[in-house]
Amino acid sequence: MVPSCTSTSCSMDHCNDPELTKNFPDNHIYDLLDMCKVNMGVGGATALLNIPVIFVFLSNSRFRQDNKLLIALAIGDMCNCLGIALMGLDRFLIYSSIRSDCDTPVETSWTCARKPYLGIRVLGNLWPPAVQVVMGMERASSVLFPIAFKRYTNFKSHMALLLTILFATISLAVGYINSSLDKVKTVKMDCGRGAVFSKPFATFVYQAETVGYTVAFVLNIIAFAKAVQIKKRINNAKSNRDIRRIRICLLVTLLSLVLVAAPNAYGTFLIYFATKRTSNDEVGINPTTVMTCANSSLNIFIYLLLNSEFRERLLDLFRCRRSSTRNSVISVGPSTAPISMRTIASSQTFIKRNSTRR
Repeated sequence: MVPSCTSTSCSMDHCNDPELTKNFPDNHIYDLLDMCKVNMGVGGATALLNIPVIFVFLSNSRFRQDNKLLIALAIGDMCNCLGIALMGLDRFLIYSSIRSDCDTPVETSWTCARKPYLGIRVLGNLWPPAVQVVMGMERASSVLFPIAFKRYTNFKSHMALLLTILFATISLAVGYINSSLDKVKTVKMDCGRGAVFSKPFATFVYQAETVGYTVAFVLNIIAFAKAVQIKKRINNAKSNRDIRRIRICLLVTLLSLVLVAAPNAYGTFLIYFATKRTSNDEVGINPTTVMTCANSSLNIFIYLLLNSEFRERLLDLFRCRRSSTRNSVISVGPSTAPISMRTIASSQTFIKRNSTRR
């Protein structure tokens, strides 16, 4: 019978296998199981935060048309968080099996590549930065070349979104091709991206995130500076609307730059400079995982803070009310109540007058 696993007693001594005891000394197996639980909890919770964002932006045709890129960003962020949650679940089952069966599973690059979380997570790594670059290009174009932007905005928006999808899917396909070229190569049992898809591919993922978020941030800085200059000369509704939109994109890219740059630097260090080690040496809560989940889940709070229409639509969904579809910004609040009361009062007066005449 396998003894219970606690923070003070979770050794592999019951296996009577010196190799397992060496690979999992003291209570390291408990630390690994605990880290997997954190990944499942944090990844699952942050993935759920993207669901209301998607629902709100899909709430009606106009809102859906105006926020195509934000919908794609939310889906990509949800994939990233979901991939981390599934990774935690997969590794939790592996470590639990090792402790109960006293047997280390043998994994190859192809058996690892067939696990769903790897593809989902890589898609969540590559799609959001590509979307943010396109968002930055759109915001910069809207203030630098307003006439051309207005003329071709719908066509270019659809094409740009399609290009981000192609970039993410083709890159992921290259990773799977790399893995299939040497299907029998034995890899570490935790199935890391570098071991499964190759170190150059893992580095490409890190650099795509870093470069993508940096370029997106720079483009939004340029757009914001130009929009402020325009507002000083022409303070109208359009200039104010441009600044509000750019401010949202700027804050989104700033968070991505701060929260993703550090994990990428850490990941690159592990791939090329850290001493070779198995995953059981990596104990405790991984801060990079928490940071990337935070990056993929905080956008909802930015929208709530800076986007009044998003805030009103989200409240409307929670109240189980159907939003009226208009071309202008929806207003949900006290302003609608007096109109309704006046309408009712007028109807009652009309009925009374007709009754008196009869």
